[in-house]
Amino acid sequence: EPVKVIREALLRVLVYYYPLAGKMRNMPQDGKLKVVCNVDGVVFVEATSPNTLFVLRDLDEFKSSFQQLLIQFLSNNPLQDIHPLILQ
Repeated sequence: EPVKVIREALLRVLVYYYPLAGKMRNMPQDGKLKVVCNVDGVVFVEATSPNTLFVLRDLDEFKSSFQQLLIQFLSNNPLQDIHPLILQ
């Protein structure tokens, strides 16, 4: 199963690149953007679509079929809890 293989490979890689599993956060004390490492991990989304990759071939034209596949992260504060790595 491809998703299982990708997820397990990601787990192994993040041992060495653990900051990618954290969240970037604007620290109120000094206003600096820092990576906060916690147990939340990387956002990993598995999805299916009735479309083929042929439908998505031209990404210059942002098609509605492509937009429906993207996950949306809405935040009131754009500098809080930014995931440096999102795998979809």
